[in-house]
Amino acid sequence: MEWKDALKPAGPVTLNNGWTVEVDHGVCIGAAPCTAMAPNTFALDDDAKAAILATVDQDDQETILNAARSCPVAAITPAITACTRTTANSSATVSAVLGWTVAAPPALAQEVEQAETSQENQAEEE
Repeated sequence: MEWKDALKPAGPVTLNNGWTVEVDHGVCIGAAPCTAMAPNTFALDDDAKAAILATVDQDDQETILNAARSCPVAAITPAITACTRTTANSSATVSAVLGWTVAAPPALAQEVEQAETSQENQAEEE
């Protein structure tokens, strides 16, 4: 078997469609429904834990999502970065994970908002 990333077979790996997929080996119990549902994406490694195959891009998004949802311990995390905002001092990212929205922590979001306000104020002064 060939892994998408030989150094990190559990990921995170970035797919051609922009998604990031990762298997948490600390959580995975090797039940393997993911390997049955997305055989181009997942296989069990030598430790009987799910890992991401080099052929992952052959499975469509819905197949990968369904495989992740089938995991009895939720060890698989597919995510797509929807928006990234970067300021001079920080970056806030909002991702869609299995259909749920995960937002930046409030402190980081507040820092981004303050930086944007500061930039707007500087632009008005010029």
